[in-house]
Amino acid sequence: MKTSAIAIVALAALAAGGFILYFTKGPDEETLAQQEQLSSQVSELQAEKQQLSQEAESQRQARAAAEAQAQKEAEARRMAEAAAEKAEQERQARIDQLNERLQREAQERREAEEAQAKLQQRMQELAEAQAETQRRMEELQKAREEAESQPQAQELQANLDRQTQEMAALQQENEQLRQRQQVLEQKQISTEEEIMKMGGEIRLANPEIRSPNYRRREALYLKQRMRGE
Repeated sequence: MKTSAIAIVALAALAAGGFILYFTKGPDEETLAQQEQLSSQVSELQAEKQQLSQEAESQRQARAAAEAQAQKEAEARRMAEAAAEKAEQERQARIDQLNERLQREAQERREAEEAQAKLQQRMQELAEAQAETQRRMEELQKAREEAESQPQAQELQANLDRQTQEMAALQQENEQLRQRQQVLEQKQISTEEEIMKMGGEIRLANPEIRSPNYRRREALYLKQRMRGE
């Protein structure tokens, strides 16, 4: 643009000189031709100057737009990263909460299993005692003609009745424990699966209290995450 300005100044000086000659000597054809040429060149230079100015303004606007777009994209990335970081923190916090709940549920289920195992052992012992009582009663029934056997038979019958009642109570308690164990196991499975769906790691202090088919379900959810489901 400096070159154009210098050229315009030079042409303006020549034009001024031409006008001076025109007024001092009077116009002739050569002078008129020179004036027209100078005027044309001045117009061309002015047009070029205007075009260069427009191009410079367009470039400035383009740079400003590019900078604004870059800032917008950078801000969008920053917000996306912040949102992703927040989501990850919330996910990890939720997984931690679920693992704490899972620990309680798994321990509660294990305690129910142990209680049921003890109860079943008691039922087995009671069944054996019943069988022994029944055997002794059968032996006494074979010797009913002996009067002295009657009090003993009555005692054995009372004992058998008591054992039968106790067995019925134990069977009822065993059924309640079985149902409770099923409910607790399903709760534990639901919590484990929620952790798996979130891509979290199941953390149990005692791995033995994991639910049945734990590994198979863990592998299934891993495949689903890898497929993006």
